[in-house]
Amino acid sequence: MKKLISTMLLTILCLFFSASAGENFNWKGCEYSIDLSGSIPVNNKISFRGDLTYFKTPLASVDQTFIYLGFDYALYSDSVHSFAVGPRLGTVSGWFEGDGFLTSIWTNYNSSKTYNVFVEFDVYHYAGNRDYYGLYLADYSLPVGNNTFLFGLGMENVNENVWLGPRTGARFGEHFILEGRYWYFLPEEIKGHSFRTVAILIF
Repeated sequence: MKKLISTMLLTILCLFFSASAGENFNWKGCEYSIDLSGSIPVNNKISFRGDLTYFKTPLASVDQTFIYLGFDYALYSDSVHSFAVGPRLGTVSGWFEGDGFLTSIWTNYNSSKTYNVFVEFDVYHYAGNRDYYGLYLADYSLPVGNNTFLFGLGMENVNENVWLGPRTGARFGEHFILEGRYWYFLPEEIKGHSFRTVAILIF
């Protein structure tokens, strides 16, 4: 247990210092994301769900809040595999070009409670314009007692701009997830790297 925790912390530190020490591309600053997530089961296939996400990048003066309301529907589930899809409606404030509302769909695939793939597609509607956001996460989970440690890869995009990188973190019990993500920004006009701390409270 102690070795796993030490390995996870060492990995996060290595990601952070390798990101902040790069010489060939710009350091974009640390990012912070806090998510409050709650669900209410209706039956064994449907659960109502709400999420409140606060996102901040101090160096870039990014300060955004996202609200998602919708439901998850289990398209398939057995003792080994599960696949769920969930439409969402919500609002976005602090977006780069103005506040607005959002439409979204989330999908999640899990195998043996070990391998997990999560995909989110958002469309932000504001001032007669639209922006497209995508989040793609794949990870391997290692249960230890009541906790679960994860290692994986992540990718995001806003319209045609893409960034990706490794992730590591842990789920402590049933209600709290802490994760570190290193991002490498691919487009030339925003080329650089960043480190994001993600905290998720589940209720």
